[in-house]
Amino acid sequence: MKKLYSIFALLIAANVTALADAPDFEYVDLGLPSGTLWAKWNVGATAPQGFGDYFAWGEVEPYYSSLDPLAWKEGKEDGYAWSSYKYIDANVFSNSEILEKGLCVTKYTFADGQTSGVWYDSEGNFIGDNKTLLEPADDAATVNWGAGWIMPSNEQWQELIDECYSVWTDDYNGTGVAGIIVYATDVEADKGVYVKSGETPKESYIIGPDNHIFLPASGYYDGAVLNDGFYGWSASASTDEYSYYCLYPCLDNGVFGNSRGGRFFGDPVRAVRAKSYTVQIQQPAENGGIILEDDDISLAEGVLERTILHFKADPNDDYELDEWTGCKADGTLVVTGNATVTCSFKPKTTTAVKNEKADALKVQKVIENGTMYIIRDGEKYSLQGVKCNE
Repeated sequence: MKKLYSIFALLIAANVTALADAPDFEYVDLGLPSGTLWAKWNVGATAPQGFGDYFAWGEVEPYYSSLDPLAWKEGKEDGYAWSSYKYIDANVFSNSEILEKGLCVTKYTFADGQTSGVWYDSEGNFIGDNKTLLEPADDAATVNWGAGWIMPSNEQWQELIDECYSVWTDDYNGTGVAGIIVYATDVEADKGVYVKSGETPKESYIIGPDNHIFLPASGYYDGAVLNDGFYGWSASASTDEYSYYCLYPCLDNGVFGNSRGGRFFGDPVRAVRAKSYTVQIQQPAENGGIILEDDDISLAEGVLERTILHFKADPNDDYELDEWTGCKADGTLVVTGNATVTCSFKPKTTTAVKNEKADALKVQKVIENGTMYIIRDGEKYSLQGVKCNE
């Protein structure tokens, strides 16, 4: 059963612009502080009242080949269950307890203390990836609608809930479809308000062409069972309980908020427009440079939100990488805002390795046949270019 909890995030408006050349799906500007632009309908739908397709978290195709009549794809006969999930270690399927708890998840894991999970080794050391936001290849919005669209983060869902006036309806705009109408508002007292079923909303909030989005009560799949209500997916993994949980919006017991639960559920996906950020390389002042290894990306044109960039340090002779600034220690950057990437270099250090006896008594350098050696206390050493032990 999906568990409801409250998440409050500090939202900082960034100086960004929405991508201009995103594929031609309609969106609405609700005047949110972050500038997030929300799609008018779900991925797989063609109108606001459409349910669209259902996806497991981190997967980009439905498990079914048909919804009416319901027909599961080969290998997905259990429906939306751990046994169907993509990022699972099949070697532990024989352990029903591990399978039931999702402790065989192989991607998007963090150090949650669940040492029986496959993201820990036999000695209890964390060996997971610490990834907490879906990569583009695992984002159902990006893969199905194109690079200009992404699944909302948990913070973007929370912003939508906190900054808008939301109303339950049993019949959206005469379509007969129930769900939540989320209105733009500039009235502070109305922000974060949810008008439940049976309650009367303010008369000033009426459906207009670009003043709201509609979230249909499309339900979610658990196994082969379609449950009622409003549910969706965020792009965010849960990082406060279990690695096999992820975060999503829902309507639970009359509360419109965020929740967390197993990734295998089949939920609909609502997309948002990806933003374009400025990423700059600040070349080091000396001793080497930085190379962007992604040949298909031009930093001069702006970089799409959540793009993964790969930088390579290119040190001069006799120098090596010291540290990166503005990206991870491996030179990668997941773009979530404007960024500047640089690095520093340090001289290579050397290790003297004992070679053969020599007659000299003092430390000195000698070159024999183009090779440099160190003579120390009568011992001859060759240079290996690591760290001096002598």
